[in-house]
Order: sequence, then structure tokens, then C-alpha cells
Amino acid sequence: MTSHRATAPATPAALPITGDVIRDSPALHADVQLLSAQYGVDFTDDASIRPLLARHKEAVHRLRHSPKAWVGGISLLLAVCLPFATLTALGPPDLAEAPRSLAVHIAPGLALFAFGLTLLIQSHRRAVRRMNHPELVGYRMVLATATAHRVPVPAAPAWLVGRDSTTDKETHPLPELPLKPHPTPTEAPLAPPVPQKPYDVIQYESLGGEGGWHDEAGFGLVLAGGIAAVWATSEGEPAGYALAAALALLGIRTWLAGRRQGNRHRALRDAAQRYVAEVTAAQRAGAQVPELSEKLRKLIV
Repeated sequence: MTSHRATAPATPAALPITGDVIRDSPALHADVQLLSAQYGVDFTDDASIRPLLARHKEAVHRLRHSPKAWVGGISLLLAVCLPFATLTALGPPDLAEAPRSLAVHIAPGLALFAFGLTLLIQSHRRAVRRMNHPELVGYRMVLATATAHRVPVPAAPAWLVGRDSTTDKETHPLPELPLKPHPTPTEAPLAPPVPQKPYDVIQYESLGGEGGWHDEAGFGLVLAGGIAAVWATSEGEPAGYALAAALALLGIRTWLAGRRQGNRHRALRDAAQRYVAEVTAAQRAGAQVPELSEKLRKLIV
């Protein structure tokens, strides 16, 4: 006989800081309203913040453990083991035919290593882009702002700050903000509207300074592939042709990735310039605007 038991509903995850706690501090509430306007999220609405964080947590976990990441990790493992397997199956390289023998022992492992490393880097970058989503950036700012207002805040969830379980290192720590002065009874802070920071501007702040190595790396890989092709032609080595093709394809792919990243960076810079102009105009009109990052301040005309 099968017994039926009532299943209790899952308990919602506790938030590091709730809307009631935020509203209890007028100064903190005013700053959080400012952040809500900037990032387009009502950070005092617990009913919407809980599922929002749950969706992002699931997405980050899925990206970090995606099939691409697994295939990349397995490829790197096989790349390390393949030379030893080749050594066991074929014996040590023949010194009389050193180039050909070394290519047979090393080239497949190198190609597999490059393939696996490319997949892991792509998977990691997708997870990092998700961690830099405006909603998560804004929520980390809320927690940092609460700390600056001397409101007790428990430790941020490990996934939200990218805390490593082994080294305890955080890849996306909470911003460090200066402590606010103790509020006086006469304080009545207001939250004037400010321009909302678009997602492209946040991407520009985090990725705008990266890149610049793709052209050199792509040219170097294509050149290495050409050298391998010349060697394969002169020595009559089929393995050399495979190595040349793999290096050339990897070089072309690296160059194309750099080209796409360059176009993306130019679009992000244009969006950042428009945002800086809007913030500057709002500040001149008397609005209280958030401090621009160093990268954005360089765009002020």
C-alpha cells in the first residue's frame, strides 16, 4: 500500500536585506530609491526581488556547468593524457625522424588542448557577462549602500559575489562605499530622478578596457600554421597538414573574435557617451546623480 503524505511548500530563500529594513532608514530608503530608478528595479519589493535573484542564480549555475564547459574540461583532460597514451602505444619518439615522430606524439594533444581551452574561455565569459547583469550589479550596490548607512547586512550569498568555495575569493565583491554620517532628526532626503544606466554602459565599464591581443594572437597562429604547412610539404608529413589546418583555423577564429569584440566595444562606447551626457545635464539641473566611474569620467567633454 502506498502512503500519501502532504508536501510542505518550499520556503522562499531569505534575502540579505528586506524592504521593511530599507524603509526603516529614511536615508537608506532614499538612496535605494535612487538605485531603483537607475537600474529599473524596485529593490524594496521583496515579492519581485526573490524570484529575480532565483532566476539569476539558476542562470549563472547553468552557464558555469553548461555542456560547453564540460566538453572543454574533458578536452583539456584528454589533451593532458593523450601524449602519455601515445607514448605507451607507439613508444618514445624516434630521434632519427625527430620532426615527424614529435608531431605524432604532440600535435593531437596540442590541438585538443586549444579546442578545450577555447570552450572553457567562452563558457567563463558568458557566466561573467551574466554576473554583470544590471539587476545583479544594482542589488550588490544596494547591499553596499546599506552597509555604508550602518545597517547590519548578513554576508552576501556566495553565488552573488562569485565566492569560490575552496579559496573563498570573490570575483564580484560588493563595492566598498564610505560610511554615511549618522542621520539627524531633521533630515528629509529626497530622491530626484536620475538617468537610468543602460546595460550597455555597465558592459562598457567592465569590458571597455579589455582586448587588443586578438590581432597579434591570430596572426601568430596563422603564421605558425604556415610554418607547419611548409614543414609538412618538405618532409611529406600528413600530421603536419592537420596541425597546420588546426592552427590556421584557430588563428582565423581568434581574429574574427577580436573583430566582433572591437565592433561591440565601439557600440558600448557610444552608449556610454550618451549616458554621460544625460547625467551631466541632469547634474547641471540640480539632480543628485551617482558618481561616475573613472572610465566614464574620461568621456566627459
